[in-house]
Amino acid sequence: MGPIEKHTPLRLTKAGYKKLCKLVSERDNGCIVCRSPNVQHHHVIFRSAGGEDTIDNLVCLCPRCHTIYAHGDNELYWRCEFLKYLSWPLCVIFKRNHMRELRDIYRLKKKGGD
Repeated sequence: MGPIEKHTPLRLTKAGYKKLCKLVSERDNGCIVCRSPNVQHHHVIFRSAGGEDTIDNLVCLCPRCHTIYAHGDNELYWRCEFLKYLSWPLCVIFKRNHMRELRDIYRLKKKGGD
């Protein structure tokens, strides 16, 4: 049995992250809670908790919903709701339809733990 390899979460370069956020904005078309067009890109699993820069871990939230739902008293409940949203056919089909573009974006990862 060989050594156990530590998983390093995918971290994109600034350019890669910007491209990914553009796709997430296209997929979500506004805040996924209130539909406001003014959005921030929220990591469902926080980067500090090992969350990755992937389309499966980002959702659009307006600043108000970001504060209330992603970082509020019911943060765990909303994290589960955001994960459910990411499993909806809309999100799954969007990801499938943009797989080539996503592969190119994921190649823009930061080198060694940056």
